[in-house]
Amino acid sequence: ASVAVALLAGSAVSLWQAGVAREQARVAEREARRAQAVQNFVLDIFRANSDRQKDPARARNTTARELLDLGTERLESALLDAPESRAVVMKTLSDMYYQLQLEERSAAIQERRIALLKQIHGPDDARVAEALVNFAAALHATPRRNEILPALDEARRILDRNGDHTSRLRGELLTRLAQR
Repeated sequence: ASVAVALLAGSAVSLWQAGVAREQARVAEREARRAQAVQNFVLDIFRANSDRQKDPARARNTTARELLDLGTERLESALLDAPESRAVVMKTLSDMYYQLQLEERSAAIQERRIALLKQIHGPDDARVAEALVNFAAALHATPRRNEILPALDEARRILDRNGDHTSRLRGELLTRLAQR
């Protein structure tokens, strides 16, 4: 009887571990597909800068801003079947516009990213709060400054609902609030 119990317990543990392994494999596969989609999108943008274009000399002289604008334009119809990948690309484009001090463009993309993240993960997800903080940062040097506090307040409510009181994101949020 004890051998049978031991075999049953061992089988149960093995089945549980197999289930965990399958779930981890699914997550890894989803992450790999997302990374591949993002990589393909970025490579496609830079292919516009290759010598295989109709006007190779002009293509080689394409500026970073023009590539960003091209990426933003292509994003309208790209990655529609991969919303998480789309959100990653939106963050990247927004960050790059922000680094070029094109805050209005950065904020516009972040605004669309917030809506997408709410759709994917729900309105109380920490990723939405992070996007709201990034949105507020981009608004700082634009005429839309009056939208900063509402965005930061929404981010704070999300973090409060999630019981997040000590994360890096909370610190960044508090810093932005203190600046306002």
